[in-house]
Amino acid sequence: MTTRAQQREIIEYLFTVAGLTEDATTTLVETCRFSAVTALLAMNDEAIKNSLTTEGLGDVEMSAVTSIKRWIVEYAQTHNGELPDTLDAWRDQLDRAEMNRFIIAQTAATAIPTGPQAAQAAPQALANPDGAYATSNTARGTYLTLKLVDYPSFNGRQESWFTFRVKMEAACEAGGLHDVLGLAPTVDQDKLDEHLEKRSTDSAYNQCVMDVYAILKMKTASGIASSKVKHYNSMHDGAQAWLELYTFYHKVGDKNQFIYNVLSELMNLRFSNGTPGGIDHYISDHETCIERLENSELLLPSLVKKCLFLRGIEHDKFEATKEICAKDQETLQGTVLQVRRRATTLGLVEDKNPAFR
Repeated sequence: MTTRAQQREIIEYLFTVAGLTEDATTTLVETCRFSAVTALLAMNDEAIKNSLTTEGLGDVEMSAVTSIKRWIVEYAQTHNGELPDTLDAWRDQLDRAEMNRFIIAQTAATAIPTGPQAAQAAPQALANPDGAYATSNTARGTYLTLKLVDYPSFNGRQESWFTFRVKMEAACEAGGLHDVLGLAPTVDQDKLDEHLEKRSTDSAYNQCVMDVYAILKMKTASGIASSKVKHYNSMHDGAQAWLELYTFYHKVGDKNQFIYNVLSELMNLRFSNGTPGGIDHYISDHETCIERLENSELLLPSLVKKCLFLRGIEHDKFEATKEICAKDQETLQGTVLQVRRRATTLGLVEDKNPAFR
């Protein structure tokens, strides 16, 4: 059985874990008579608030005390009514990181409801894709107000990841959500702890984190990607969901295999007399491969891209053009335009006004 001194040590530890100052803790224990866990559990929230208000303590202290009480109640409910009986046992069960996670989960549960009420309480754009998604942009500074449709979708396939990653990062940058993606690319416990701490103390950042979670949940509607995002549903943690996706899809082995596959596709592209779609189809396929490689962080030298483009042209009426382009100092874009002008002269162009990158 614990002594009064031990009970006081335990309650002081719990208040410290909740983020209360030493002075606030002393006031709670000595003046408000929260000298033991049992004393805290014996009071309802209204009585706690009255006691704190009398002693000049405010909303911050009230939030901390009620959060500790809720954690204790939830712990007891999942452990057959039993609570740790020593200070060391309490420390094993609850630390600052665990408290942060609990506070975040409680905040998320009330901020983004689930079930039949979710559609009415969620941001307007979740029900109306044409509306502006972000409801908290004013807290993010001067950024674009993006619509939900402006964020990319992900089908969960490895070959689609790299393009999705680049587009998602760009959209979050434009919408003021880029800080949320900062946990990737590597798992760093210190960064994770800082993230959880910031969620519990910075309401604007916490809203951004929940916004990114809602976006990822909507844009990864099924498959493996969806399951990885929904793993963080209880906390609505977009930062950890993004890290989970990044870690799974950005593995070095898979990335190298993807690059190898795209390079093989690029080197096997051909434009000959019977190529379906003509020169524009060949140009489009070539540029798509280059873009996919760049999205996977492989930047081919301009000369290599130009050589590969010319190498794939096997049409018998382009030999002279290929020789000229190979010898001059023209860029890839200039080379593409020369080849297309030749195709236009020969009547091999279907689209008269293509859009070049």
